[in-house]
Amino acid sequence: MNPKFRYTFLSAVIFLLLQSFSSCAFSQDLSTNEKVLEVLNQGRERKWKKESVCIERPNQLKGIIIVGFFAHDRGCRFNLAFVNGKKYEGIENATKASLNHLGWTKKQNEERLVLAMNWTKYSLLQFHTALEKATPDFNLSNTPTFSAPQSTLNDDGSIKITIWVRQPSGMLPQRDYDLMEYRFGDDGSLKEYKSIKSFTRKIQRE
Repeated sequence: MNPKFRYTFLSAVIFLLLQSFSSCAFSQDLSTNEKVLEVLNQGRERKWKKESVCIERPNQLKGIIIVGFFAHDRGCRFNLAFVNGKKYEGIENATKASLNHLGWTKKQNEERLVLAMNWTKYSLLQFHTALEKATPDFNLSNTPTFSAPQSTLNDDGSIKITIWVRQPSGMLPQRDYDLMEYRFGDDGSLKEYKSIKSFTRKIQRE
């Protein structure tokens, strides 16, 4: 066999094998929450229980499954996402993979503004309460002014999201609010996220 042909033939075989392996690795069955839990527990000695895992499939984020784990009495916290069947742990990894899957690099600025807002609301804040309008707590004295969710395009192509969030109160007799800021890079990465304002309202229990 001609050495050049042999090299080309072997390269083609290796490529096909890698493609086949990749397809098998990412085509795991995640059609139900029970199957998602099975995948999460693969290789774990201490298995996650159904009651300790939150699984959501937002209509606004096609092909993406959001997973959170309970954090004591504060409810679920975003932990990972499945994107077309592949698991991405941590909000930074999950964000970039998900936005690229949703076509970030091919979208115009106006479309990116919408996509960044949807990702923030339906993934990063999936297990919180993102506020579209003020609650009565904002009408009380010594309270920051409420502002509706905003998506802003910066000169460098990055996007800033600001949105008021009511945090899970847990067992404490209070309601906690944060004005959250999220910054997305031109490449779809999550550059920064932080609370820029916050306040708490005590609850009088009988």
